[in-house]
Amino acid sequence: MTNGRRHPQRADEEVGSSDYDRGRSGDGAVEATVKYISFSWTTPALLAGRKTVTRRRWSPRYAGQFHKGDMVVAFDKLQRNHGKRVALLALTHDPVFENIANAPEEDFESEGLRWMAETSYLLQGQSPWDFWCDWKLGRGYFWVIRFRIISR
Repeated sequence: MTNGRRHPQRADEEVGSSDYDRGRSGDGAVEATVKYISFSWTTPALLAGRKTVTRRRWSPRYAGQFHKGDMVVAFDKLQRNHGKRVALLALTHDPVFENIANAPEEDFESEGLRWMAETSYLLQGQSPWDFWCDWKLGRGYFWVIRFRIISR
């Protein structure tokens, strides 16, 4: 544990969509299910506007539900742990399955890690740069989800 928070193994925690988020339009038609993602330990970087990508260990079927242009509600932690909605995001690309070893260096910034370094945040007792380098050496595959923040 670092900074009083539990950290996932290497990627942010995830949640899916639920019937709770289904709604009806004025004409009674059922609207699309709202998708959501929890950001857990990277929430501060997201709220600072310095996180625009997340990597997830999702199944191909689950990742296939997300598409460029989709709106996604960001939570600070899993809903079952009383997570709160913290932002609305728009996906800027379809998810891509990528080996972390091939992540571009600019994703150090996009993952919110540069902001964490600037604010002396530690990840599993490591500097954000050391965390990033170790993560990339792990060579695991993740779904890469790129987004922009619509509102906080």
